[in-house]
Amino acid sequence: MDIIRHPIPPQKGLAWHNRSHPYFTKQASNVVNQYISHYSKEKDLIFDPFGGTGVTAIEAITLRRKVVIMDINPLACFIIKQTCNNIDINAFAKEFDKIKENLKKTIEELDKMSLPKLEKHLQNYWYPKNIPLPSNSDFELVEDLFSTKQLLAISMLHQEIKQIKSKSIREMMKYVFSSTISKVNLTYMPSERGGKTRGGGGPSITGKYRYWRPKISRELPVWENFEARFRMIFKGKKKWNEITGDMCIDDYLTVIQDTVLNTPKYLEDKSVDYIYTDPPYGGNIAYLDLSTMWNAWLGFKVTNNIRKQEIIEGGDLEKSQDDFTNLLSNSFEKMGSVLKKNGWLSCVFAHKKLEYWNVILESCEDNAMEFKGSVFQPTNNTSIHYKTNPANVLCSQRIANFKKTFNKSVRKRPDDLQKYILNEMERACIENAGAAIDDIYQRVLDQLLHRNSIGEAKKKGYLKLNKLLDDDELFEYDPETDLYYVKNKKDQHLEFEEEYFKYKDEVKTLLIELFKEKEALSIDEIHKELFDIFKEDKKFPIHKDLDVLLSELAIKSPKSGKWVLNKIIGAQSEFALSNVIRKRLIKVKSNGNSHSEIIFRLVLIGQYLGFKSWIGKREQSKDGFQNFKFAELSISTLTFEKMSKPQHDAISQIDVIWLDKLGFPRYAFEIEESTNILSGFERFRNLLEVSSEISNNLFIVAPKSRRRKIEKSFKDSTYVGHPIYLENKVGFIFKENLVKFYDTHIEKTFTENNLKEIFQSIVISKN
Repeated sequence: MDIIRHPIPPQKGLAWHNRSHPYFTKQASNVVNQYISHYSKEKDLIFDPFGGTGVTAIEAITLRRKVVIMDINPLACFIIKQTCNNIDINAFAKEFDKIKENLKKTIEELDKMSLPKLEKHLQNYWYPKNIPLPSNSDFELVEDLFSTKQLLAISMLHQEIKQIKSKSIREMMKYVFSSTISKVNLTYMPSERGGKTRGGGGPSITGKYRYWRPKISRELPVWENFEARFRMIFKGKKKWNEITGDMCIDDYLTVIQDTVLNTPKYLEDKSVDYIYTDPPYGGNIAYLDLSTMWNAWLGFKVTNNIRKQEIIEGGDLEKSQDDFTNLLSNSFEKMGSVLKKNGWLSCVFAHKKLEYWNVILESCEDNAMEFKGSVFQPTNNTSIHYKTNPANVLCSQRIANFKKTFNKSVRKRPDDLQKYILNEMERACIENAGAAIDDIYQRVLDQLLHRNSIGEAKKKGYLKLNKLLDDDELFEYDPETDLYYVKNKKDQHLEFEEEYFKYKDEVKTLLIELFKEKEALSIDEIHKELFDIFKEDKKFPIHKDLDVLLSELAIKSPKSGKWVLNKIIGAQSEFALSNVIRKRLIKVKSNGNSHSEIIFRLVLIGQYLGFKSWIGKREQSKDGFQNFKFAELSISTLTFEKMSKPQHDAISQIDVIWLDKLGFPRYAFEIEESTNILSGFERFRNLLEVSSEISNNLFIVAPKSRRRKIEKSFKDSTYVGHPIYLENKVGFIFKENLVKFYDTHIEKTFTENNLKEIFQSIVISKN
């Protein structure tokens, strides 16, 4: 069987159930229908472990397949069951008529009541009390989401629905109720085209993915919206009855409220014929947090244990990206275990981060599911959010297809922390063309410190790096240089380093080419182009978020809202740009080693070594060099932790600071000319207070002729000796040596160790 290789025009709006009940994401029914039809046959078992609103279930039943749907969110399971269940529509209509007779007039007359009377009546009704909303909400409690009048009317409806004797009709009416409160609440964002009663807007809960309070509010009437929802849902259920005929839905549909990680509890190994699923991605949507309002009204309890198992990034439990990727990877392991040999899995991918694509491919292939290809799939998402922010909002998706072609191989694999440490050791050797054992240890410890993982690594015995370094299958040691190299790469380490950086910057290089060709690109267009370029490679050679790469070379156009190539990149011309990408310094036309020229050379050396640069605030405001503005060469802000305003004011005047990829300062330079060097000492002192690790990487750049004068300034200052000992933390770089080093390395590779050749120590005379 060949995969579907063409995009399917989505027709979400034509589905009978499309507007029955709002939710945070929803697949186009006709697309899902074609995938199920293509990859399975009648009576096959279909599985979707991230059920959402149940589009997979609806289309599987329509095509006479059996289907198992899982979702950790009780609201999603409720929506799926009520959308798919058959009901007696005549009985459904009769119960609505009873509610209308009993409540319509009463609810409409609430408009005439004063607030004290409304509050008094409200005391006679149940509603969810004291249930907190997510921490990022503009409202504190569920009850705060409604005006007093709305809350009373909704409570009346809720009580009336509870009196319905038939369970199936009662649950279906609760579905109408739940759909109504989706829009009838104080997060409703009106549309200019909307009517005065039902409106044409929608809630911020599903529009902005948080409980946001609009600046312009409109209090929608409860009864009109409840009746409109009933009419819409009644029409849909009538259509569903026609589609399903005399089918017993229970024979075809199983809905399980649980995490995909517990799949083996419900399904046997190799029992599923086809999986179609749209997983959650990263921190886009915190489904359980956002469902708080509905789950509270419907009486569904969501415990912390359930939240811990939700596969998201962020949320109120503040799950990390590592937490998310581990959970996502584990979910594909469970899917692979229940899929039959030669069965297919179609997975929707809809996230800006290309790393998640790599996670899915690796997880599937680790679990016996071979990647067979993917196809771009438009969604016709024309939300206001997308229209106003095309640079960041992804509105299309890809559908990746995998086939279960072999049995999972059993092999012992290092855990994530082991792999992380080994990766950092290899990077230390590769990036520096060989690394001393102290440098390797320091790099690993620095990175573990940033991850808050040193304790865990120590407990597991992972800090005994010498054992890994002694493994002759991984590393080799050269006694002549006293450096370690990645195995079999020592003799070719320069070639290997170039290949490493070529791989690392490949996506960045191609992005630049795309911008030159297309000028302005939305995130959707960028995704589509990159997937087309790398379709043969399958995975992306990427070590950074796409957002980070884009921010390094592009800006958002104020006119189109799309990404456009940064002027600084465009101004570099083909020659300069290609040299930067190839890790080469560009030729500098000297103007007598001026202050601006030295800043420019320092920034480009830092860029070569992988650092971003901060350029002094004064220089940014008015200076530049060789057609480059310093404001465009510099990062825009300094954001060190625990930095006071006086410290920020002082540090921001330092001529050049090199920062690593995590934003930590690694080197700082003050260029001494005619100004009082004591001001430079003060700036260095402030930087040391917020980042003591930069000690010994602080340098004064000055002509050789001024060395004695500067050392005398040190001797006479209060910074020498206890308690600051600045003389032991600051060094010299002579301008002449810096310029010579730069010019001789335009066509030569170099490392931080090579740069240390021009560092000079401060000498304080005893006389």
